[in-house]
Amino acid sequence: MAASLKNIILLSQGEKREVWTSLVLLCDAHPEFSYHYIKKYKFPFEYKGWFFEKQPVNVKSE
Repeated sequence: MAASLKNIILLSQGEKREVWTSLVLLCDAHPEFSYHYIKKYKFPFEYKGWFFEKQPVNVKSE
């Protein structure tokens, strides 16, 4: 069983921090974000006062 790298999305605004596994789920939880609009941005980026970045994580694949 090999480990593979996947990305998580780190969302921050001031002291607030959130971690998401997909941009779709993030946008579902934040109606102020339009998935179809922000999917075009290159990470890292800032949008509506929030900072978006990706971080690779190791995931064990079966």
